[in-house]
Amino acid sequence: MDYVLEPGMWLLAVLLLSTIGVAANFGLYEIGKQGRTAIEERYPKIGPEQWQRVQSLYQRFGSWALLLSGIPLLGPLVASAAGAFDIRLPTFFILVLVSQLLRNTLIVMAAVGTFSLVAG
Repeated sequence: MDYVLEPGMWLLAVLLLSTIGVAANFGLYEIGKQGRTAIEERYPKIGPEQWQRVQSLYQRFGSWALLLSGIPLLGPLVASAAGAFDIRLPTFFILVLVSQLLRNTLIVMAAVGTFSLVAG
């Protein structure tokens, strides 16, 4: 059971979770490349109000808005809008990876802290 507290195991978990997150967001990006109507067909709960919010987010912060892609509920909209707004693919991958690494590091740190309290 000691291997669970090994930093290498947690680093591996962060990298694995982040890779999965980037791949999932890339799928959303591809849906976005098909246009706003494809996004609205895939996600009927996205109405004009939500679309206006994400559009103003991109107008205000540009592609940096992708750093929010790790946030549940907001992330899928931000990632699919990146495709619709034609954000360059390398920029998309780098910013989504940073977002996923930050998110998953926080999750793993919380898990390690909780496990340490319970086990120790």
